[in-house]
This record gives sequence, C-alpha cells and structure tokens, in this order.
Amino acid sequence: LWTGHFDLWTEDNAIVFRNAAILPENGTIEPGQAVAFIRAAGEAIDRFYPAFNFLVWGGKKPNEALEASLFETAGNA
Repeated sequence: LWTGHFDLWTEDNAIVFRNAAILPENGTIEPGQAVAFIRAAGEAIDRFYPAFNFLVWGGKKPNEALEASLFETAGNA
C-alpha cells in the first residue's frame, strides 16, 4: 500500500509530504523502496510546488491555486 500526501503542520507552519508503506515484521525498508519513496516525493513536489506558491505567496484560495497550476503540456517545444 503506497500513499502519499501533503499535510500542513500548523505548529511549525510547515508543509510536509507524508508517505506510508506496509513493512514486513522486521520493520526494515529495502533500498529500492527508499528510492521509490524519495522519487515519489520529488515528483509530487515538482508537480504541486506552483499550487503552494500561488496559495502561500499569491494569496489565492486553494481551489484557485490548484486550477492555476494543474495543466497538461501538449506537443513539443
């Protein structure tokens, strides 16, 4: 089970990316799993950074920030 999401820690005023996985009984994570976690976090940050930028510094409402930042690029430059 892989889930990843952003969360707001109000005490620290920080936006954090949280992820979870079911681990075996010994509780260890394989190097490949760690790489996948880090890669997924980086991809999520790259994708949603513009939304956080619009929200935090642009003064937009959450739905406006998402609409302004989520788009699909078509074609080649």
